Amino acid sequence: MLTGHNPFAADTVEAVHENILRAEPDIQALKTRKVPGDTILMIEKLLAKDSSERFGSGGELTVTLQAMRSYERQSPDQPFLKVKPNTPRQYLMLSMLAALLIILWLVVTTYR
Repeated sequence: MLTGHNPFAADTVEAVHENILRAEPDIQALKTRKVPGDTILMIEKLLAKDSSERFGSGGELTVTLQAMRSYERQSPDQPFLKVKPNTPRQYLMLSMLAALLIILWLVVTTYR
């Protein structure tokens, strides 16, 4: 959602599942959208194929998000995630992104 396209798009559901399990998402697209570096690192860690490279728990992710928010409070010129939804559709899209990341994490950890 941050890039405007599906990072694992394919013609069939099976191919999408295969892409989720094996293909690396296009992180360059995040850079061209000027997503902050700490957010890109967090997304890379959430989508890592190797379980040892992902967050070990939801608590670890929470600590990371709190640290990012804390940094933003100290440096208000660079807002947290630089995403400011202002329409119901944008709130829905961000909620769906969060849900998809959680589902992806569950799928990848379940199949290992």
